Amino acid sequence: SVTLARVAKLKPYWRVSMQALIRRAYTLGRISESQYRRLFTQLSKQGFRINEPVTISPEEPETYRRLIDIHLREYDYSVRDLSHLLDLHEWEFENEYLFKHRSIRIVK
Repeated sequence: SVTLARVAKLKPYWRVSMQALIRRAYTLGRISESQYRRLFTQLSKQGFRINEPVTISPEEPETYRRLIDIHLREYDYSVRDLSHLLDLHEWEFENEYLFKHRSIRIVK
């Protein structure tokens, strides 16, 4: 059965909102229209339509990290080269792409 408690537990696993999980259960025919409305009414009453109780951290783009790592290590690009290619100041590039990923070696 679909309950708010169960949907809250599934939210971190599927990395979507509780509302999206309820909607998906409805579109898959796992809950009836009345259950769907009741769950959304419960969400509204508890203020979960605006601020859900379970937070999920944003995903870090893995592709960017791998591309930058490859260009720094294997193709011997410098931070200056990559920041120029991305039309960023070096400090912007470092803040956005390097300091978040400590495994990347900085080459100047």
